[in-house]
Amino acid sequence: MFGITGKRILLSVHLLLNSVWVGGLAVILFLNATKGPVISADHLSAVNQTLFRIHDVVVMNIGFGVVVTGLLFSLFTKWGFFDFYWVIVKWLGLVGVFLLITFLLAPVVNGMAALSDVHGLQALTNPAYLEYERQTTLVSALLLALLALIIGVSVFKPWGPRKRSFNVSRKVVLAGGISVGVLVIGGTILQSMRLESYRRTPVNDVDLAMVDDGTYTGDVRFGVDYTVEVNVKNHIIESVRILSDHSGFYAQLAAGVIGKVLKAQTPNVVAVTGATTSSKGVLKAIEAALPQKGRNK
Repeated sequence: MFGITGKRILLSVHLLLNSVWVGGLAVILFLNATKGPVISADHLSAVNQTLFRIHDVVVMNIGFGVVVTGLLFSLFTKWGFFDFYWVIVKWLGLVGVFLLITFLLAPVVNGMAALSDVHGLQALTNPAYLEYERQTTLVSALLLALLALIIGVSVFKPWGPRKRSFNVSRKVVLAGGISVGVLVIGGTILQSMRLESYRRTPVNDVDLAMVDDGTYTGDVRFGVDYTVEVNVKNHIIESVRILSDHSGFYAQLAAGVIGKVLKAQTPNVVAVTGATTSSKGVLKAIEAALPQKGRNK
């Protein structure tokens, strides 16, 4: 059990993280809802890049901090996990928040960033983009309301202890809680490191003057496996076709990187924001498709 000083420090950190978490979601809500007339493609991209970064860096990472400090409260104070109704409600609420962030907010924020990155101002006439924009406002508002409810429950503790508690020793609860925490946090860190390594993988330029006319096929094992077909004519990349069956949400966003390749005439272009890993896989497959002699060393 924590002493009084330990509890106060833990509570202070927990409240600080909650404030930053709420602040991040509030910025997403108000920046998306009040960005005003968009005057250029750079303006649109900057707004959506900001929303994407706030979500990716602040909302996701701070959320884990809130859960970890809440886990410590449950493990090392009298509140436990199931001994009080208000604690049960709080944990159910946190699970709901994470599900909403993962399955509703993340896709729409990433979708806006990806479409504005690929299409520029034309994204504003894209029905998918407009729907992502609407859903970002609605979901972020819902998340703020849910977090306000969770904070209210934590402060006022409206429901008392359960009449019957689980007859499980504290050592078992501590061991189980710590094991789950280590597995979840460790798994998340390892996954983040793996994805970051994919995102940082360099893509080489290609000297198309050294590439004969023809159709070339390349594949790559890159987190998401990709196989592409590249058609070269008169030393120009005329088309790129993804042969592998990727119909998922992020794969569809990643396909937008093909337009960047055709415009720049090289696979060494910036990956699509919001679908960085998948689009980097497409780029590496295009690089692999073109003859080895055509690559700069």
